[in-house]
Amino acid sequence: MIAQNNQSENNQLMNQAKQYRFSDWTKTEKFLIEAQKRAKTNEEIGDFYIDASKIYSETNRFDIALDYSRKAYNIFYQKSPNKIVKIEDMFAYVYTQLNDTPKAILYYKKILGYHLLYKNEYEEIKTYNNLGNAYFVIKKIDSSNYYFSKAL
Repeated sequence: MIAQNNQSENNQLMNQAKQYRFSDWTKTEKFLIEAQKRAKTNEEIGDFYIDASKIYSETNRFDIALDYSRKAYNIFYQKSPNKIVKIEDMFAYVYTQLNDTPKAILYYKKILGYHLLYKNEYEEIKTYNNLGNAYFVIKKIDSSNYYFSKAL
């Protein structure tokens, strides 16, 4: 029961951080710091890193987003494939934003394999589209067309 209350409090803090992320960064940081303090178990800490990474990436703080994503990856590696795919999707997104297209492609291909294996059609189509865009950026038009056609 205590663990559930702690998780509920953390969810509330993270929701408040998300609410203020674009309008009041000082409040956002306050909520993030408090949520991090309250995360006790490895899973809670890892979940905090995933959620915080998303907030940092949405506000163009990519270095921190990558750092938190790496920390979450280290916690969930070989323990939670669903969370690993979320983290690898974050890596792909951040590397896309940083114009490191080859690294983004590497992660998009990893998560595509996961979506194909688990037949997650929506995410599969989205990832094909992201690969099409990534290959277009590096002017590999044949590859871009291939992935765009797979998305259709």
